[in-house]
Amino acid sequence: IRIDRLVDKWSGSIEVGITTHNPTALEFPATMTNMRSGTTMMSGCGILTNGKGTRREYGEFNLDELREGDRIGMMRKSNGNLHYFINGLDQGVAATKVPSCVWGVVDLYGMTVKVTIVDRDEREEQNLITRRNTALRDHQNLHGLNDLPEEDFVDRLMFHPNCGTHAAVINNCRTAHRPNAMDDFNNGVVLTNRPLKINELFEVRLDKMVTKWAGSIEIGVTTHNPTELEYPSTMTNVRSGTWMMTGNGVMHNGTTVIDEYGQNLDRLQVGDRVGVMCKDNDTLHFFVNGVDQGAAASNIPERVYGVIDLYGQAAQATIVDSLDCYSPDTVNSSLSNTTVYSDLRFHHVHGKNARVSNNGLTASRPRAFGEFNDAIVISNRALRPGEMYEVVIEKMVDRWSGSIEAGVTAIRPEDLDFPSTMTDINHDTWMLSGSAVMQDGVTLRTGYGCDLDTLGTGTRIGMMRHDDETLHYYVDGVDQGAACDGVPPHVYAVVDLYGQCAQVSIVQPDRGREDAAVTIGQSENSSQPVSLQQHQAANTNSHPNSETTHSQLFVFNEIKS
Repeated sequence: IRIDRLVDKWSGSIEVGITTHNPTALEFPATMTNMRSGTTMMSGCGILTNGKGTRREYGEFNLDELREGDRIGMMRKSNGNLHYFINGLDQGVAATKVPSCVWGVVDLYGMTVKVTIVDRDEREEQNLITRRNTALRDHQNLHGLNDLPEEDFVDRLMFHPNCGTHAAVINNCRTAHRPNAMDDFNNGVVLTNRPLKINELFEVRLDKMVTKWAGSIEIGVTTHNPTELEYPSTMTNVRSGTWMMTGNGVMHNGTTVIDEYGQNLDRLQVGDRVGVMCKDNDTLHFFVNGVDQGAAASNIPERVYGVIDLYGQAAQATIVDSLDCYSPDTVNSSLSNTTVYSDLRFHHVHGKNARVSNNGLTASRPRAFGEFNDAIVISNRALRPGEMYEVVIEKMVDRWSGSIEAGVTAIRPEDLDFPSTMTDINHDTWMLSGSAVMQDGVTLRTGYGCDLDTLGTGTRIGMMRHDDETLHYYVDGVDQGAACDGVPPHVYAVVDLYGQCAQVSIVQPDRGREDAAVTIGQSENSSQPVSLQQHQAANTNSHPNSETTHSQLFVFNEIKS
């Protein structure tokens, strides 16, 4: 089994073993070490038989110290001996005279919340062993080995896991959502994990919305610590140390101090961004799609946390890095059925060890010498018919087995629960790993025209879904032939920065005058969100000229393209 998810809350962790009890007849105990018959378990670094310790120090590993991605195996040998395997390494005899008919047991105890049964993968096991040896040998030197400064990665602004009762923090603490947004509209308050720095922009992008409720996202700052705050149903109920922008007004400690301020947050739609900043003159400024709305309050204390309230229609939001303000979606023309595509970028959601920078064009694994997986990145939109998605390998490290993996998936980025490697996904996914073509984690063929494990720095790797539903790979622009068929339309490109591959960047094609016209109509070049442009275009009573203006703009784009 592979450990997929741990939480840093409880003491103790996974326990694994065997039992003679049939699961259909077993009265499941609170923990398997309570069983008093027919059961052998490994807990921590010890072995327990029928609830009693039989070996205090077993093997080289402590199960309580294993990390996400580590693998635990069990095997009953033909002589009746039980062996455990940690990351493929045999830990020796744990028990003898084991009955021939036994069931495997996993106790998701304490810190461990998710595991998966997996096939043996020698490459993965070797990398896990290397990771452990690296951590033991080079712990003091990792700062010098990283592509990004350690403090920059550690100090990255995130959401604190403590939040309102209807909210949850996901995506490595970069995304907050209301999982049951159709059933509840409040109790969605989420704070940052640390106080904001002076002149630091705390900005989020709206990922999901529902149309059921009134009101939407609210944003601001508070002096209250996320671990000590008694989370209210809505942040505007807090009566001390709190400044919030709600709708187009500003509130201080629950009282409105500005009635008409900036653009109305209730009109924002998916893809729009809203932010807040405490400036060095102690004034508070709010931002909508990167545009400063002006001073909203003064005399702000030095130590304040960022806060959002996923209220009403706002169902999910993700923190946006300052360099990653790109449009994640396509822009639909209001006058035809054609779709105006935004430029290809990496999506702002990704694996926990990945980092997207350079306005969404570059993806890297900052701790490239300390981590080898959990670095999946995905395109910001589905590929259009016959479109090439191409990246160039920019950095590699000579430490791990395996390298970049690439492919496509029909899973939307917002719906993808990022695994440690993309070949772990068992549906709607086609990947090239080395020279093996895989669909849904199963190898379709080996010996494909190119071997990704042999490619070096400077090599370009491209992918394209052809009209005949085949997926082709390209190396430095040369077609390597059809890798697989039956690939549906509307797939997203996927790159797994695995093993030796530490950084790639998207190769931008020369798309000429067509895209020059397209960019005129994109919301990211406007001081207003897409939703506000649409609202104004539709509101002919209050803005008699705006519909004409916007119609002319989109007609111009259609003619140019």
